[in-house]
Amino acid sequence: MAGIIPHEIGNLKNLQVLNLEINTIAGSIPPQIFNISTLRTISLGGNQLSGHLPSNMGLFLPNMEKLYLNFNHLVGSIPMYISNASQLTLLDMSNNYFSGSIPDNLGNLRNLKILTLANNSLTSSRMSFLFSLTNCRVLENLLFGNNSFISGELPRVVGNLSSSLEEFSAPACNIRGSIPSEIGNLSHLISLELGGNKLIGQIPTTVGGLEELQSLSFEDNKLEGSIPS
Repeated sequence: MAGIIPHEIGNLKNLQVLNLEINTIAGSIPPQIFNISTLRTISLGGNQLSGHLPSNMGLFLPNMEKLYLNFNHLVGSIPMYISNASQLTLLDMSNNYFSGSIPDNLGNLRNLKILTLANNSLTSSRMSFLFSLTNCRVLENLLFGNNSFISGELPRVVGNLSSSLEEFSAPACNIRGSIPSEIGNLSHLISLELGGNKLIGQIPTTVGGLEELQSLSFEDNKLEGSIPS
């Protein structure tokens, strides 16, 4: 399927699922789509969509559970009002050209299980968005790697993220400093990826206590010392 998304879709006031993924649809996303309050799933990933998202996106999506915008050519910032879509369980905005700060209010999405922001040009002062995400108590997958403008140190509050967290992926984010020992609090981690950063010091011994860990990636840093067992 090619062409553009017609703005008349906004007239479908009872629409619950909009799935147009993996096509060659271009142009911008009609803002009218984000005003359909009955929508539960929007799947627009894998297209050639471009342009900015409307600044009020999220204000009129009280039933939205899954939002896929991945693998497009979208630009601009992530709208702050996305945090008003309080029923979101999955938010995938990866592999676009988003810039600006990662919103610090994503913690309002208390039902969020999967957050994927990887492969953009996003920033975050002192990685402050992680403080907010500690309110997402059912979060299982957090991926924000390959955003080289994030920088800063990994805050100790990372250990206060959801006890359900299985995947923490933050490669190539210019993360500096040492790995906080509190990361060992994430006892259900299966995958931990921090490669391609500017980490220094030793790997915390608490990492050796992550008994469910299956994948550990710390390559291309400046770490030293022994690997915890």
